[in-house]
Amino acid sequence: IENNVYGLSRDSVIGKNIIDIGANVGMFSILAAYLGAKKIIAVEPVTETFNMLKDNVVMSKFNNIDLYKNLVLNVKDAFVTLPIQDESGHNSLYLNSTKYETIKTTTLNDLLMKLPINEDVILKIDCEGSEYDILLNMSKEDLTRVKTLHIEIHANMHHLYKGFEILENKISSFGFSKVREYVMYSYTADNN
Repeated sequence: IENNVYGLSRDSVIGKNIIDIGANVGMFSILAAYLGAKKIIAVEPVTETFNMLKDNVVMSKFNNIDLYKNLVLNVKDAFVTLPIQDESGHNSLYLNSTKYETIKTTTLNDLLMKLPINEDVILKIDCEGSEYDILLNMSKEDLTRVKTLHIEIHANMHHLYKGFEILENKISSFGFSKVREYVMYSYTADNN
């Protein structure tokens, strides 16, 4: 947030709907609300981190941020055992731990359905390897409302998929072009 790795500005956010997958303690969501986002869906799976997210949203006094305690994957309403790391921003299905928590899943399609169907969406994904599970199981039609995608790709974390190319090719097949590359990768839909 301090370095604005997302490249957010009031012009890029005002009046837009946002989905924040991997909301952590809420910095992106609260910044988007401050910049004038219309509606924000913030999703964080881990109880301790989710509680910090909830507290931060309450303290921010923004009333347009809806919170969901779920793990976003390609299957809805399953229960998954998530390894819990000591640092909240590093919780991943693909890292070992001595602590675990059972989390209910949701899908990106389900989150999109919570927003008005005729309105564009900015999508932020920072979910420690699960970005492969989410995006590789989506179609171009599923993402027609997404006009901007901010994603952190964890190229060596997933147990099946490695590297950037498979996700970059999939994102490109959705009709997106890369516009920023700096920790977070930013893409815009070519049909704007």
